[in-house]
Amino acid sequence: MPAPKKEAASKKTTSKKIVSVKKSAPKAPSSVKSAGFFNWEQWTNVFADSLSCWKQIIGRYILILIITLGLQFGGVIALSVLIFGIIGGPSGLENVLANIQVGTVPAAPILMGSIGVIILWFLYAVTIGMISKIAFLSLIKDSLNENRKSAVSLIFTEGKTFLLRYLGLALKILFYVAWPLVLVTLLYLAWDISLYLYPNNALSGLLSSIYIGFFFAITYISALIYLIISSVRVLYALPALIQTDKSVSETFAIAKAITYKAWWFTALMWGLFIVLLYAVNIILGIVATFDPIILFEALEPNEALRLTDLLAFLLSLFIFGPITTAFQYLLMLQTAKNQSVKL
Repeated sequence: MPAPKKEAASKKTTSKKIVSVKKSAPKAPSSVKSAGFFNWEQWTNVFADSLSCWKQIIGRYILILIITLGLQFGGVIALSVLIFGIIGGPSGLENVLANIQVGTVPAAPILMGSIGVIILWFLYAVTIGMISKIAFLSLIKDSLNENRKSAVSLIFTEGKTFLLRYLGLALKILFYVAWPLVLVTLLYLAWDISLYLYPNNALSGLLSSIYIGFFFAITYISALIYLIISSVRVLYALPALIQTDKSVSETFAIAKAITYKAWWFTALMWGLFIVLLYAVNIILGIVATFDPIILFEALEPNEALRLTDLLAFLLSLFIFGPITTAFQYLLMLQTAKNQSVKL
């Protein structure tokens, strides 16, 4: 007999549970990892990287420095030519000096023209100074990215790109760190003027109270403490502008985010570097007192220019300067990494 057919096994249907997944809320600023206090290993690594960076950038750094000095010297020559043209050449200069000696003010066109030219020269000098600083910071970024932009490109191309934002950021930093000190100074001037205008009334007695002096002393000390703390808070603002290429407000926020809950870390890491440079300068100053080679005599022996003084100036210009710029830039990158801030 044929075997009976097996019934097909019925398929089991299993119902899947739908689990609702809650989206995690964005982290609050307090959850950002803090850099903590001083870290010797990170400091030595940043310092060693700064020395290594110096070897790569020193050639173009010197070229940027030479071009900057040339531009500043050209500005001084242009200033002299313009002033000579306004006052009427050497003879006009003699007349102006003679008038000044006898207490006579130069003619209004000459005076206003000279003041206008000096203001233009000052603005030109400040602009060249900002462009050179942009070029130095851009040189560090260029080296880290393993590029080889020329010194001319770093000065004029990068300088033109960042100049207005650099100026805006510098003014924002100045207001941020100095506004309490300016406010206290204005209050002090108002107090001093009130005492001068009303010397013999009840108001002057109140204003000359000893408690007012204590008030201004405490407020000045508080303003100075705020200035120091806020300066550290925005220490990386200018290099952050070059690194991120963002707007003034975005860069300012990023700079404060880098040092958020890392004030002591930034102050100690940067402070040790400054102390090191200061110690080297002290040693050079002590050595200079025993240096027998005098380049230029002076009325006072301690004011004579010695060979060691010239060497200290060259060290500051060609070694300490670029290393300091590189250290600040690399310390910014290290602190941003500690803080999980994307640059």
